[in-house]
Amino acid sequence: MDSSQTRKMSTTDVDLESVLQVRRRRLSVTAPQASQDSHRYTDVIILKVEKSNDILKEDARCIFHGDYHIITDIFQKYTSHIKIHHEDPEMIKNHDRLSGKIYTTLELPTMSFIEVLEILHKHYFSIVATSTNFGATTKLQEFILLRNKDTHDAGRPLPTIDTKVH
Repeated sequence: MDSSQTRKMSTTDVDLESVLQVRRRRLSVTAPQASQDSHRYTDVIILKVEKSNDILKEDARCIFHGDYHIITDIFQKYTSHIKIHHEDPEMIKNHDRLSGKIYTTLELPTMSFIEVLEILHKHYFSIVATSTNFGATTKLQEFILLRNKDTHDAGRPLPTIDTKVH
């Protein structure tokens, strides 16, 4: 068995609704148009990336905490290897999306970190918070990503950056 398959990622329970509520409260305190801004974001995903401290190794594991349907709708176009970390994966797979969101932990074992970020960017997710923790041999990075409802609903193309200016 490959050593990357046997190592277990340290995960913590994350209440995604609470994360979103904190974001809304912060907007209501800091933004003059709080009532409009508080519902600007529709979806929240927490991405945990665990990788070796060796910068030359490309061994990052991408673990998501978020709504099963949102994450699978995005990534099933790019990979068929989506691993569900739950006591009852079949219950998660068979969840009726009409009965509401179901939050779980998912892993994309065949995708690189940069691929994951590119795909999330294409689907209008923005990084709103990050943290990095260094272990003896690994680095754990956490990203909170929110999808901007205004950009997502409008379906506008993403802006291009003129690299000649910079």
